[in-house]
Amino acid sequence: MIRAAVCDDVREVVAQVNGYLSEYQELKKNKMSINNFYNAEELWDFLKVNHCDLIILDIELVKMNGVELGKKIRTELNDQDIKIIIISALENYYKQLFDIQ
Repeated sequence: MIRAAVCDDVREVVAQVNGYLSEYQELKKNKMSINNFYNAEELWDFLKVNHCDLIILDIELVKMNGVELGKKIRTELNDQDIKIIIISALENYYKQLFDIQ
């Protein structure tokens, strides 16, 4: 089972991503456990006690942004295995994303 988290401050985007993940599950016959978050702080608190295989993460969030959270995952949790997919309509963060893989 794939353990996934979706984090975006726009509820419609979270719902849309969940729809894509549901389609993937049906197509690939893979079960997924999906947790939804609407800010980086909630996701960070969750990750401190739970493991995810995949995180789909918006860059522009209210307090902590997606780049900052990605760096915390890589450094403070020392987790290089979580796959992080960044979603955004903005292009100005792309260089920073290389640091979080």
